[in-house]
Order: sequence, then structure tokens, then C-alpha cells
Amino acid sequence: MNNNLEEVQTRIQKLIDDGNQTKKIQSIEEFVIKEKIPQLSLFFLKNWHNSCAYSKHINIILNSTDPEANFYILKDLKYDTNERKRAVQNIMDSQNPYWYLQYASSYDMENPKPYEKIILEKGDAKTNYFFGDRIKGANRIKHANVIKKSHDAECNYLVALHYGLKNNKPYEEEVIASKDIDTCYKYAKNIKGADILSLGQVIIDSGLLYTNLLFAKDIKGANISGHQQVIINSHDPEYIYKFAKEVPGADIKLLSQAMAETNKIEWIINFAAEIEGADKNVLSLAIYKTNNPEYNLNYVKKVKDANLRLHEKIILTSDDQKIINEYQEIKEDREAVNNIINLITQIKAEEYNKQYTKI
Repeated sequence: MNNNLEEVQTRIQKLIDDGNQTKKIQSIEEFVIKEKIPQLSLFFLKNWHNSCAYSKHINIILNSTDPEANFYILKDLKYDTNERKRAVQNIMDSQNPYWYLQYASSYDMENPKPYEKIILEKGDAKTNYFFGDRIKGANRIKHANVIKKSHDAECNYLVALHYGLKNNKPYEEEVIASKDIDTCYKYAKNIKGADILSLGQVIIDSGLLYTNLLFAKDIKGANISGHQQVIINSHDPEYIYKFAKEVPGADIKLLSQAMAETNKIEWIINFAAEIEGADKNVLSLAIYKTNNPEYNLNYVKKVKDANLRLHEKIILTSDDQKIINEYQEIKEDREAVNNIINLITQIKAEEYNKQYTKI
């Protein structure tokens, strides 16, 4: 909309909202009618219900090819009248695909073909998609071909999703060629028979951590090792942790090594403590090599099966007696638990030997 026109409408609306400016509004309305401005006539029809010039505004709009204004007045024009035919013709004469679509979507047209022909010729991807999707009797194949030529990734995806065509390969190729990350993900997730590896390669090539994690986690048949390598190469401890925790089939040993190389102490400890199958030899060694008593104590505290002998070498070098005392308590508790576990294991072994001897 023209900025000046928008400003005029805003000022008129303020007068209407005031409620006590009828004479001013009437003077402005008389000028609008005199100047025959369809958009302002439309504004008065929509917003000022005290107008006494309804038919004049209708005529101004009917004498224009403003598609929005003509579309709006259709609801007040009876079927099979000259006025309605004029409004419809004005929409068609506007050569505006968007308003063709609005008209086609809102009214049951006996013959949508003239509108469809112009929409096809205009070649706008979104208008073609919506016409093919919403209008009964639309030639979806023709609209799909226009969309393919447009190279619009989103619309090509929507054709594959909603048009029900036998062969979605041409539209998939457009999505892949677009390298649009979000659309490639949606296509892989929602379209049956999608080329998962090719779509996933676009995600891998992008190097985006969140999308690689999401694709590997959500898409059956994804190239897990390819997406995983993007995460490993990033050296980002948060995504290494998430990939190990959330992606079925992730290589936990490789991710353990990658986590150890980040040198991010808190993440290394959490990985060892919380990720099933974590390579604790690699992770505990990374903590040990820091030569930091507090880090080693924190590792021992959180990782229940930590190698106490290894970390003790560093912890006992601390100048802080509290750290040493806390470690000694942990060590005593662990040893007490381990002694009981060992005893239980021994009892089970003896019971098994007795059963075996009887046999």
C-alpha cells in the first residue's frame, strides 16, 4: 500500500474512533467520492458504518480494476447481477494472481479455467501451489510443472506432500538442488520414499550442528556416521553430549574421544557419568592429565565406577585438606560397597558350584 494512502487511512480511523467527528468525516468522504479513489472507498465501506454514500462507493470500485476492493464487495452483491459480473471481471482484468486465488478459494466458480490459465502464465510458485491445492478441478500437473520451474524449495516440497502425484522425484530434486536446510529436513521426515542420503548430505554439507543432530535423531535411514563427524569436527561439548545421548546408533567410543579432546571438564565428567557405554578410560585419563585435584575429586564423586587409584594420585597432592578428607570418605564408602558386592558375587559362585556338583 502507498505510504501516503496508509497515513490518510490512519488519520480517518482516528476521527472515526473519536466518535464526535462526523462532519469532518463527511467532508473527507465527499472528497474521496469526488476523486474516485477505490482503496479509500473500500476503507469507508469497511470502517465507517454511518456512511450514506454506500452505492457511490460501490460504483467507484466497480469502475476500477482494484482487485482487493472488487473482491470485498462481492459478498454484498447478489448472484446473477450485472454489478457482480462487473466485479468479477474487474478482478480478472487486474491480472493479479493473488486475488484470482482469493476469488477462486472463496466462491464456487462454475468455470475456474480462465483464472487458472492466467495463474499458470504468471508463474508465481505460491499462487500456483494454492490454486492446485484448493480449487476443485484444477490441473495439478500443470501447476506442479510451473512450481518445478520456479525452483521454489518450499512449494516443491508442498507439491510432493499434498498433490498426490505418482512421481515426486522431480520435486525432490528441486528441494535437494535448493540446499534449503529446513525444507530438506521436512522432505526427508514427511515424504514417503524420500532419498534420505541425498537430502541428508545437504544437511551434512551445511555444517549446522542443530540440524545435523535433528536429522540423525529423527530420520530413519540417516547417515549417522556422516552427521556424527560434523558434530565431532565442531569440538562443541554440548552437541557431542547430545548426539551421544539422543541419537540411536551413535558411536559412543568415538564421541568419548571427541569429548575428551574438548578439555571441557564439566562436560567430560557429565559424559562419563551419564552416557551409557562411555569410554571411561579415555575420559578419566583426560581428567587425570589436568593434574588438578579438584577436577579429579569431582570426577570421582560423579562417576560411581571411577578408577580411584588413578585419580587418588592427583587428589592427594592437594594443599586443601577438605578435598583430601572428602576423597577419603568417598573411597571408604566405595570400598565398603565393593566389599559387599564381592561377597555377594562369591556367594552366587558357591551356589552355582554346588548345583553343578550335584549334576
